[in-house]
Amino acid sequence: MRKILTILFSFFLSSSIFSQQALNTNGFSGSAGFGPATNGTLTTFNGTYIYTSTASSSGNSFFRFYGDGNPCGEWGPVSTSADQQISLATKTTLVNCGSNTKAFFINAPNTTNNYVFKLGGSGSYEGNIVIFEIQRAIQTISSVTRNPSTTNVPLTTPTTVTANLSGALSTGQAVWIRYSTDNFATSTVAKMSGSGTSYSSTIPANLGPAGTTVRYYTFTSGDVASIAPSDVDLFTINKDPSNGSFVLPIELTFLAANQINKSVAVNWSTATETENSYFKIEHSSDGEAFSSVGEIKGNGTSKNKHDYTFTDTQPVLGINYYRIVDVDYNGVKTTSKTVSVVYTNQNAGNVLNIAPNPTVSSLSLSYEAQTTENSLMNIYDFNGRLILSQAINLTNGSNNARIDVSNLLSGIYIVKINNEVQRFVKM
Repeated sequence: MRKILTILFSFFLSSSIFSQQALNTNGFSGSAGFGPATNGTLTTFNGTYIYTSTASSSGNSFFRFYGDGNPCGEWGPVSTSADQQISLATKTTLVNCGSNTKAFFINAPNTTNNYVFKLGGSGSYEGNIVIFEIQRAIQTISSVTRNPSTTNVPLTTPTTVTANLSGALSTGQAVWIRYSTDNFATSTVAKMSGSGTSYSSTIPANLGPAGTTVRYYTFTSGDVASIAPSDVDLFTINKDPSNGSFVLPIELTFLAANQINKSVAVNWSTATETENSYFKIEHSSDGEAFSSVGEIKGNGTSKNKHDYTFTDTQPVLGINYYRIVDVDYNGVKTTSKTVSVVYTNQNAGNVLNIAPNPTVSSLSLSYEAQTTENSLMNIYDFNGRLILSQAINLTNGSNNARIDVSNLLSGIYIVKINNEVQRFVKM
């Protein structure tokens, strides 16, 4: 009679004291589980309880789960006549609510491995558990970095996220990333790769249209093959200190620069724009040092295609480089690719003439010099790379030379002597 009364008293006491989800065990380092009497570590995460402990002894370690009374006060094994072994790192749904004397158990090889019990506390997680076995210390995520680190990341640029850990991972623990383009209504979950205390993963390019915000965070879990997005919270052991995000900004669908008479027209188009304040047009004569030559107002937020034109009335002779800087209302800047155009002397009777054009093997050059000087004849490819440089001695008046270009690949090239340039085609 005493034994029966003790069992009943224990049941009612547990139901009244543990009005939340809890672990009921003496097989681990704590006698009451998720309550104040336990010697383990209790935390919570997004509707789940996390209890971390070690086994009291090697071999089978037994436990049961308290519920919150709705729908269950205490979860037990499916069978009322046999204990039930729980598979590690696997989501298990509890189905039997009652006070039978059987228990769940796992086989603990020693008393040093850490066990992380994840128990659903509310909503869709209630009545679900997952248990992880970590062979040594459980590590946390101390910091997270991203490359590119800018607020705006071009649509076509993949993003690498790196999680830095408090220590090297032990067998059984892994680092994961979760990212979403709709505030986690849907998401992608992927295991990160690395070693030591650094693990990385790449968020792919082209995740959405311009204006899309990509949100992400990293977390640790068990070293399992995959985690369903709907189970992430239940499978999370610990999470990084903060959430990250970046925006997919305006993407130019067209950008070109062309000489028109004595100026250069820079043309570009956008498919969509998000909080776009203005465009800044930047120019360079060497492809490295850029400066602003003008601004054009943007169209704020728009889902329509827009075409823009800027006229540079003061290009330099030779190669001119242009790029577009999109400036948002919040001051965030996104820089486009660089395009180039060869600006040639539009006056009658150019002082530099070449023939034949196109050519197969050689070029005849004629140059009208105003002084006698030592100079250079440079040949560039159409991307502005120097291909050939040859010293020449110029005399006042007409100068003629023949240049072997037979070794050049087929394409468009630029000849430059002092400030005079001409374009030719190598066949």
